[in-house]
Amino acid sequence: MTKVTIFGTGNMGSAIGAIFPPGGADIEHVNTSTPTLATLGDVVVLAVPYTAIEGIVADYADQLDGKVVVDITNPLDFQTFELAVRGEGSGAAEIA
Repeated sequence: MTKVTIFGTGNMGSAIGAIFPPGGADIEHVNTSTPTLATLGDVVVLAVPYTAIEGIVADYADQLDGKVVVDITNPLDFQTFELAVRGEGSGAAEIA
């Protein structure tokens, strides 16, 4: 059975989390109130603000290696509405 770890419990994290169980996947939601570092599933969904990605990658880098990572973040600076990534890069490239 596939285990899916979803970072984020907001609208998108909850909606995505509802998609997997009918297919037989186990779901684990991780948020800022999760008391300890979780053991990540086979699939990891990042449904958090882009600014949270750096901390998630730092905390879980060793577990993210070899996982399918689905990034639904928008790498925007919501103060200026400009991209928060360097040059011609992308949020997914920075996560990788």
